[in-house]
Amino acid sequence: MSQFDAVLQQRDPADRADRANPAHATDADQAAHADHADHAAQADHAAHAEALATLRTAIESIVDPEMNGVTIGQLGMVLDVRMGSAGDVEVDFSPTFLGCVAVGLIALDIENTVLRGVAANESRPAPLISECRVKVVHNIWNPDRISKSGVEQLRTLGIVVVRSDQRLEKVGCPVCAGPGLERRGGSGPTRCRTVAWCTGCRNVVEVMESPPSDRATSGTYAHI
Repeated sequence: MSQFDAVLQQRDPADRADRANPAHATDADQAAHADHADHAAQADHAAHAEALATLRTAIESIVDPEMNGVTIGQLGMVLDVRMGSAGDVEVDFSPTFLGCVAVGLIALDIENTVLRGVAANESRPAPLISECRVKVVHNIWNPDRISKSGVEQLRTLGIVVVRSDQRLEKVGCPVCAGPGLERRGGSGPTRCRTVAWCTGCRNVVEVMESPPSDRATSGTYAHI
């Protein structure tokens, strides 16, 4: 008999019966049980939140295949990341324009990243993932979603960002930083980029903004 069992044997029989029968539990016992359950629920919630944050960080670190070194997180393309209790993950993301040819590749990169369980901090275990569904949400993205670091990174590539409250003429040239940009029409390498001319340094630069056709319609969903 263990020392713990011996102590139990020395207790009053009624006391032992109360502890053996939940119906006879004292108010203190019930309160302790409820407190334990509450702490367990809080721990589960915290673990879920941490796993979700880890996944979102990994997803937002994916580099846009058409923007050298710029991530889909910096571009504001990741709309939402959800994870169920069974480890099923859903990711909503919006391309920079309707008909983007890189949509399938980005969706595949997201799925592979999630299923690999890539963690932002490799010293922590990645969450266990059972499946991943990627939903492409069209006509949601606009330049206002680009982060400050994304704007700066794009400028190093010779691309200026024109937000909804800005005018092209007031946005500095990414080459000389002068304010002399003039729209010259025509498209850039993708539909979300047009061409401008700097009257100061006489360089052609790209401008990133929403095409009018994308701004005119509401968001729609497509499953990948």
